[in-house]
Amino acid sequence: MKKFISILGSASVLLASTGEAATWVGIETGIGSSDYKSASDSIDVSWTGAIQAGVDLNQNWSVLAGVHMGSGSSVPRKEIGVITESEEELDYRAVSLSLNRNFYLTDRQFLYASVGVNYNQTEVELRSVKTIDEDGIGYNLRAGWLFRLDQRFSVNVGLQRLGMSDVDVNSANIGLMYRF
Repeated sequence: MKKFISILGSASVLLASTGEAATWVGIETGIGSSDYKSASDSIDVSWTGAIQAGVDLNQNWSVLAGVHMGSGSSVPRKEIGVITESEEELDYRAVSLSLNRNFYLTDRQFLYASVGVNYNQTEVELRSVKTIDEDGIGYNLRAGWLFRLDQRFSVNVGLQRLGMSDVDVNSANIGLMYRF
């Protein structure tokens, strides 16, 4: 964890020194599904949220750092009914560093794709017993569409996959960004 944070800090300092770099911050929220061993025959729902900061290296490339958090639940298919309670509860947190590529459609909108690494902590609890309690290194993939409302504010809609220690979370997200 310390090594990952020091790499993240070093990258931020180096990228902040580029003369034409635009800096931005943003928030995202979304809903999706989670994949892990014990949830193979289940209906899974996951809520996700993220706080992100980025530096544009040029018009097409940027570096993105994010803090992700979320929770989810899993219900076995055979037990779905009117008063179904979730069988498993998922909680996760992750810190990520990604390289982002922009593909401009117009001067105000573009498609984006990013790939990166994350340090994560995941917990899955089944009836008050933790079945997964891991931390480790994972990956993150993002793709979506961004629209600039004006020079400062943008909205985005996208898909994200967080690959974590024993859990993968797929989500559809909506976000708001502010450029400095």
